[in-house]
This record gives sequence, structure tokens and C-alpha cells, in this order.
Amino acid sequence: LYLFKRLAAEVDGFWLFPDNRILSTGVLRELLRYAQTHNVGVLVSNKTLLSWGALLSATSRPTDVAALVRDIVERIAAGDTRGLPRMTPLSAVELQLNPSVAARLGASNLSPEPWVLREHD
Repeated sequence: LYLFKRLAAEVDGFWLFPDNRILSTGVLRELLRYAQTHNVGVLVSNKTLLSWGALLSATSRPTDVAALVRDIVERIAAGDTRGLPRMTPLSAVELQLNPSVAARLGASNLSPEPWVLREHD
């Protein structure tokens, strides 16, 4: 939180990576309040944080996760584990805007509807 407060005067936006080891709910709420008062848009990985004052969330889509898990399980069940990656990237992400924060930051012309970005788009 201390580092963010020092950085806030220098940036227009901040990408907040999830890390529950150092960011408690109290710190997250305070960070997002501070960001709002200093006109810093914050990108988060959890839609709940939009209601706390984040500008934009980028989250996985349940159907994408389910399809990837199904494909991996089918490969394992078939004995085809050669070349199976240690981490499987998602092929879609959903972006959701907080319209009230966007308006405060001068971006009221953006659609509040979720955007879905896919690997093949």
C-alpha cells in the first residue's frame, strides 16, 4: 500500500495482480479508494473488486475453463500425456468495466457491457 501511494502520483493506471500473501481485504479496499481519489484506474482479476472501485476486471470464463479441463482429462484418460504443458493457457478472457469509475476518469463513452476476447479474435 505504501509503494502504491508513492507510485499513484506518477501513473494513470495500475494492473493489480492477485496476491493474497500481501494484500488483505482491508489493504485492497484502501488501495482502491486511494486510486479513485488520485484518478488512477486499476485493472483487477476479480469482478468483485469493481464494486470496491476498480476500473476494469479481466477474468476467465467458466465455459473456457471447463472446456480446457475436459480436454486435458480426456488426454490423460487416453494415456496421451506426452507434451502436456505444465500450465494450460486460457483461450478467452472477459473484460468488465466499472462505468462510474470510467466516467470519473473521463472515459464515459466506453460500453459497460462485458467484452470477451478470444485467442482467435
